[in-house]
Amino acid sequence: MIWLGHILSAVSFAALAASLFARDTRRLFLLQAADSFMGALANLCFGGFSGASTNGIATVRNMLKAHGRFAGIIVWVTLVAQVAIGVLVNNQGLLGLLPVAATVEYTLAVALTDGVRAVKLALLANILMWAAYNALIGDWVGLSKLAFLMFLTLYQLQAEKKP
Repeated sequence: MIWLGHILSAVSFAALAASLFARDTRRLFLLQAADSFMGALANLCFGGFSGASTNGIATVRNMLKAHGRFAGIIVWVTLVAQVAIGVLVNNQGLLGLLPVAATVEYTLAVALTDGVRAVKLALLANILMWAAYNALIGDWVGLSKLAFLMFLTLYQLQAEKKP
């Protein structure tokens, strides 16, 4: 199953990388929904149930945000679900809490910001937490993807700053 996890992680990488080139939040969040869905499946292959559950919930969050429906009580229900389910299915001790923390951080950022630049900045913090998790569970494709995405995000942010 590990080989399948690496393949799914690579597909997830392509979707998230494509989202960094999005100029509007709808496209950005649709691509990130594809990323989180593939990431959930990849985490299942690696035995990371907290990563799979938080990615699954992130898929729903990203779809709702893409369609302008991620606000109010939905934000709070999503946050509670991410923490409760992530902790409940965590089979990796403190390590398993990294995906929960990363997803909560990004959910709050998504709920509180509307601009593409702000979302990309929040994504950097998210990438660092997921990179640590992927390194610790042995998802080398995922770790490589996140290192590349971190540099790509920094590049995109710098390029977008120029007039």
